[in-house]
Amino acid sequence: MKALVVNRDCVRHNVRCVKERAGGRPIYGVLKADAYGMGLPEIASILSQEGITRFAVTEPNDAVRLRNAGHTQQEILLLRSTSRREEIDLCLDHNVTLTIGSQDAALAVNGIAEQRRTVAEAQIEIDIGMGRYGFLPSEIDKIINLYQYMNNVAITGLYAHFPSAFGNPKITKAQKQTFDDLLEKLRAEGVDTGLVHAANSSALFFQEDCRYDAVRVGSAFTGRLPRRCKDLKPATRAQCPICEIRWLPKGMTVGYAGVYKTKRPTKIAVLAIGSADGFCIGKERDSWRLRDTFGYLLSDLKRGLTRRRVFVRINGVPARVLGHVGTGHTVVDITEVSALPGQMTELDVNPIYAARLPRVYES
Repeated sequence: MKALVVNRDCVRHNVRCVKERAGGRPIYGVLKADAYGMGLPEIASILSQEGITRFAVTEPNDAVRLRNAGHTQQEILLLRSTSRREEIDLCLDHNVTLTIGSQDAALAVNGIAEQRRTVAEAQIEIDIGMGRYGFLPSEIDKIINLYQYMNNVAITGLYAHFPSAFGNPKITKAQKQTFDDLLEKLRAEGVDTGLVHAANSSALFFQEDCRYDAVRVGSAFTGRLPRRCKDLKPATRAQCPICEIRWLPKGMTVGYAGVYKTKRPTKIAVLAIGSADGFCIGKERDSWRLRDTFGYLLSDLKRGLTRRRVFVRINGVPARVLGHVGTGHTVVDITEVSALPGQMTELDVNPIYAARLPRVYES
């Protein structure tokens, strides 16, 4: 059976690396996107066993799943601002800490809490460059009003996000300074900000002095960051049995568009796994800045000149992928590899793109 294999020991190792980098600070375990594709209940259980008592999600329904799975004592933070009645009610029903990132959200949360005769716990999000949710640092009067005049909201923390921490320390340093300046102004006004946090996985491992009172980490648990981090271990891999083995003559094309042609008689194995399962899928190049476009071109040129190859593993031996990876099939060269039909192969797949694959867990 093809599957996404999640190694619990690697997840635990990564959790311990995060704890070491956090230096004793509280850790929010971010479990968005079904725990980055590794499975929300299972990963939440591992984090809990490793002493992480704070979770963060981006969808209220994921908070409900955590509560229903028995995580009744952990703090759960909703990592986005919302003004929608149904989402706010669901969070209040399940003791979820809301995020407030706009005046509209503040009024909605306060009003609904007042109607329910309760006090909503919330944290304030500051937008220092992500451009999604959050008050701008210049909106300091609105932020102070939240602490002073929203009687049905208890502010327990304040946070930001470093969107360039994986690759641009100069931008990150400037954003940190903006955040620090805001904190200083708030404290000068007598505001108790509560728990302050801003370090995501990349900021925690690649930047200095970004840890504040707590850290907020998700992708590090998978062992996959935008830049290589020697401390972390990849926690997932895909597996797929060989469907068929056959010989192709010299000069035979393989895959769509015939981009590969055999140079000799070639023994191939066909695997029923492909791009629909997340194999050879990466983040789309969606930036149109001139420098990024040039970067993409240089990367493609280097890739073409070096003839970058993709491999799977059969009994630990690499076998080269031939031609384009199809939607549901992949062809590999096993001319020099001992293999049999039904034998399991291992493939490198980012779990967040492998939603179609059933998950299996190993220790």
